[in-house]
Amino acid sequence: MASLADDDLDERYGDLGCEEGRLAQRRARERAGAGRSFAGRGPRGYRRSDERIREDVCDRLMADPAIDPGGVTVAVADGEVTLEGHVPAPEMKRGAEACAASILGVRQVHDRLRVAVDARQPL
Repeated sequence: MASLADDDLDERYGDLGCEEGRLAQRRARERAGAGRSFAGRGPRGYRRSDERIREDVCDRLMADPAIDPGGVTVAVADGEVTLEGHVPAPEMKRGAEACAASILGVRQVHDRLRVAVDARQPL
């Protein structure tokens, strides 16, 4: 099965003819560092804002059907996310930390969540 990158290269260089197209594709892969992924790497000097990271963490927590974020507060400073509050189960604590860690721009997650039997009652 061809990868998306191969499809993109086929579309870009496919009309050059068989041999020329393959040569152009190989050169494009070599220039791009074939086999390496650059996902998550921004331009030099770029850093996501703390507010944008916070919004993404909150959105991800809200979208996860296995996590009840109703007792969770999210704070971000210098790319470091702090989760505080309480969740009803240990799995939710681990899930919330994993959600936060998966957001682009997060450098570290400080998990200060507590597991409460009744998440509506803070510890």
